[in-house]
Amino acid sequence: MLDSNAQRIEKAKLKAIGMRNRVLSERENRDQNRRALQAMIAEKTAELERHQTQLQSLNIVEAEQRALVDKLGNAEV
Repeated sequence: MLDSNAQRIEKAKLKAIGMRNRVLSERENRDQNRRALQAMIAEKTAELERHQTQLQSLNIVEAEQRALVDKLGNAEV
């Protein structure tokens, strides 16, 4: 009877250790995923800022070119 109880207790103990290891592993996986997502967000934010700067630059060039075209168009009249 004691051996039976000892085996049952040992199984429960091993099961609890396994579950604790799973929880720790899951926690580490979530932390790793969170860090990866934060890195991706930072990368996409930097990319967005680059595109916004490029758009502003292109808008300035477009405005300058339109002004030049208007000026040349008015000079011909």
